[in-house]
Amino acid sequence: MVLAKTLAQDPSIIIFDEPTRGVDVGTIPHIHAEIRRLADEGKAIVVISSYLPEILAVSDRILVARTGRIVAEFDAADATQDKILYARCIDRRLQGDGAIPPSLGGPNNRDMKGRSIRLCR
Repeated sequence: MVLAKTLAQDPSIIIFDEPTRGVDVGTIPHIHAEIRRLADEGKAIVVISSYLPEILAVSDRILVARTGRIVAEFDAADATQDKILYARCIDRRLQGDGAIPPSLGGPNNRDMKGRSIRLCR
C-alpha cells in the first residue's frame, strides 16, 4: 500500500530499503519485476539490501558501502558475491573493475609482507 501511494506521485527517484525482507518467498520475483519495470521506465532506482542475490538480480551498478563510505563500485555484469563480500570486508578501496589491487596482493604483487588489511568482524 505504501508503495502504491508513493508511485501515484510519479517520483523520478525511488529508494527501496530491504524491499523483500519479511516478504513471502513467492512474492519476491514480483517485487523484483516491479523494480526492473520502474527502472525500464526511466526512474532512478536505489536498492539497499543485505541480501546479495537480490542485489545481483535487480542492479545495473552496485556500490558497496562500509562505515559511511563507498568502498567499491561494480558493473552488475562483472559483480559476483565474492567480489562484493571482499569489498565489504577489506579495509582498502578496490579498483573500479573490482579487481584486487596490487597493494593487496593482486596480480601484480603477490607479496603481502608488511601489508596491513582489516577483515570483517
